[in-house]
Amino acid sequence: MRILTILAISILYFTGPVSAENIGFVDLQKVFVNYKETEKAREGFEVKQKELREELEEKQKTLEKAQKDNKKPEEIQKLVAEIQEELQPKQEELMKLNNQLMTSIRSDIVSSTKKVAKEYGVDIVLDKQAILSGGFDLTDFVIEDLND
Repeated sequence: MRILTILAISILYFTGPVSAENIGFVDLQKVFVNYKETEKAREGFEVKQKELREELEEKQKTLEKAQKDNKKPEEIQKLVAEIQEELQPKQEELMKLNNQLMTSIRSDIVSSTKKVAKEYGVDIVLDKQAILSGGFDLTDFVIEDLND
């Protein structure tokens, strides 16, 4: 009898009250594409990218003119070095802008996902790509929250 009681207690202890956590998922790619700020960020980035491209084209024309005017190879190399030195900080700035924009968008998506998950009583949220079946789709709710 005593062994049965110990066995029953140990079964209750190890199985304990089963807590089924609610699992949800978000299609991050769909959220990213449908978030209004993504489009605004893309447009702003493209403006800066176009400005840099135009400046690069102007520098390329200067280089081509130097070659056409039969400048010495040392002069052309010096011109190339000057152009690279002038454009590198601008390229780095463009990359930094892209990183800032993506970080901001990711942060917004994570915050919104947490908020929506809490509203719907979801404990765990995964990317849709990690789900084979089941789970509660929060995608459209997150998009709606972000775009309000």
